[in-house]
Amino acid sequence: MPQKGYRHSEETKRKIGNANKGHSPWIRGKKHSKETIEKMKGREVSDETRKKLSEAMIGKPQPWKWGEKHHDWKGENAKYRTIHTWVNARKERPEGCTKCGEVRNRMSWANIDHKYRRVLDDYMFLCPRCHGEYDKINNLRKRK
Repeated sequence: MPQKGYRHSEETKRKIGNANKGHSPWIRGKKHSKETIEKMKGREVSDETRKKLSEAMIGKPQPWKWGEKHHDWKGENAKYRTIHTWVNARKERPEGCTKCGEVRNRMSWANIDHKYRRVLDDYMFLCPRCHGEYDKINNLRKRK
């Protein structure tokens, strides 16, 4: 399997090695004080602090769960995919398609008024077939 990235020549490797001789990482040999160790052992977050953190952002690695108080919140200016994932995280998924009742692996949320706002009642859960028909009726997909 081919290597990715830049490969140093043997001469360059030797120069790097010589430059690093005698240097050690900044943390080597340093230890925490007994007081710091005791603080770290029984560290618990109070309910009040936990509540404040969750109000600021409901889940940092998951942007669709960010709250309105988060610095990246865009409100109604959010993109198409962001709003769909926001709806998916907040709206309960029905068993099957809203129109035909069929249950499939790939189901999706369809926007009813096609304005893509953060209004949960403005989305319905459709199977791929009904979603395609719905988009064709509303001139949102090109007919082949």
